[in-house]
Amino acid sequence: MTEDNQNFFHMHRLDEFGYLKDVLWVDARSRAAYEEFGDVVCFDATYLTNDYDLPFANFVGVNHHGQTILLGCALVSHETTETYEWVFRTWLMCMNGKAPSGFLTDQDAAMRRALANCMPDTWHRWCLWHILTKFSSKLGMYTKYQDIKVALHNAIYDSMNDDEFEKSWGDAIAKFDLGSDTWLAGLYREREMWVPAYMKHLFWAGMKTTQRSESINSFFDGYVQKNTRLCDFVEKYCCAMEARANSEREADANTSRYVRHKVSKFNVEAVFQRVYTDAKFKEVQNECLKILYVQWRKNEEIEENVFEHTFTDRLWVVCKTSREEVPLDKKREYKVKVDMNSNEACCECKLLECHGIMCRHLILLYDTLNVKEIPQRYILRRWRKDVIRKHTMVKVAYHDPTKTEEVKSYDKMNVLFDPISLKAAYYGETEHVVETLQLLDERIEQRYAKRMGGDTVEMHQTPSSVGNNQLVGTFTPGSAQSNATQPSFNVKDPPRRPKKGSRSTRFISSVEKALKQKRSVKTKKTTTNQTARKQSKKGKGANVVPEVQFDLNETPPQ
Repeated sequence: MTEDNQNFFHMHRLDEFGYLKDVLWVDARSRAAYEEFGDVVCFDATYLTNDYDLPFANFVGVNHHGQTILLGCALVSHETTETYEWVFRTWLMCMNGKAPSGFLTDQDAAMRRALANCMPDTWHRWCLWHILTKFSSKLGMYTKYQDIKVALHNAIYDSMNDDEFEKSWGDAIAKFDLGSDTWLAGLYREREMWVPAYMKHLFWAGMKTTQRSESINSFFDGYVQKNTRLCDFVEKYCCAMEARANSEREADANTSRYVRHKVSKFNVEAVFQRVYTDAKFKEVQNECLKILYVQWRKNEEIEENVFEHTFTDRLWVVCKTSREEVPLDKKREYKVKVDMNSNEACCECKLLECHGIMCRHLILLYDTLNVKEIPQRYILRRWRKDVIRKHTMVKVAYHDPTKTEEVKSYDKMNVLFDPISLKAAYYGETEHVVETLQLLDERIEQRYAKRMGGDTVEMHQTPSSVGNNQLVGTFTPGSAQSNATQPSFNVKDPPRRPKKGSRSTRFISSVEKALKQKRSVKTKKTTTNQTARKQSKKGKGANVVPEVQFDLNETPPQ
């Protein structure tokens, strides 16, 4: 992989006996994608533990279609603070020291200490899903468990700020006399790590749980098993990543080719229809449809040209069967502040700040005030479809973009630009070339804007330090601080030594369990039918009537 692309990053370290200890690698496409989508990262180490007891850990993010993208992989020898520190520091070194603003993990204490040491300015968040799944095992012994669960869920999901959560949580604890429960007391002490009300002001790209990592794990399930050898894993990894890259390319093509019809006459919807990818525009449309349940109550001037509007809205919940949001009978008030001078507004629900999607309250407010121009800061660059993404043009072992017309044109221009840059640097004409290129850039944007009806293209520049080849193929045996190099042919297989509590498989969610059970029943029926038919053909079991299968939604055969 390094020979195929010099920006492929990989490092491993050995123990004192020369056995393989930890491995980390990030391909060139993932490194380029991190420049664009590295603001929020999810880390998970609960995947397959192979025969050598090396759990497969991964760094993932969210792209402009809301799809999961891989930002790095690792095989770790021990789930300790020292190991995770080496993984995080090495990964940050690969990303030129740029730490994400938000980092999502499970409740592993070793990860928490390692993150505090490696990324002190990054907001560390615990996976909410892993915490809620423990309710049955930790609280199931109480006779009123179902009522307790509902009360605690309401406190977690319905609280708009920390004061509301603390009051609702305290009321639930007092009502069911749970003050002596040490597990709940520990959760409450660490509430800033997992309760959404404490993190609504931060951008999380729609991520609340490590299910983003689990979707990557499910994706690799079709290619990797726990007995897959490391040398075979590279090939399997390429196959899996090729499918992921093709999925993103297909989404890009569909977004360019098709435009989803509007569902309302709101000015805001028309703006996002023009600039957002189809997946994110669909989320905006969902907010437009929810406006049917929003009622304007009152407004008052709190400062000069600053007004506070109050709306009444239903609470929404995700249906377990359809996985779609449905309104509840419960209502609550939301307050929206708007500055009439700049048209900038802030809603109490914090959907825009947390998920990057304008909420229904702001959409209704702008429509009521007849605001036709949305402040540019509300149109997030990471969701736009008219931005040229550099990672889509990076050649890697599983993806060769040189076959596209865009990259062919890009390479053709580079052949001409390089000699000009060399001459300008040699003759001292750098400023003249830079000014000419800036004028050329403006002309290209104007021409494209004219074709697209007013929109401009944004080109994300890449730091020159990305191509630092000194980091590629560096091997550090022993401790993380060692700089000694070790030839790759001296690397020994990790010793097979099962540890207490080690995982042989990754955690399976309830949805996956239901799907596997459904497939198992279907496979069993198919096997029974095939056996019956074989017996019928051989003349065995003359009294046995073969089972007939048909779709219940179709008309049965006569």
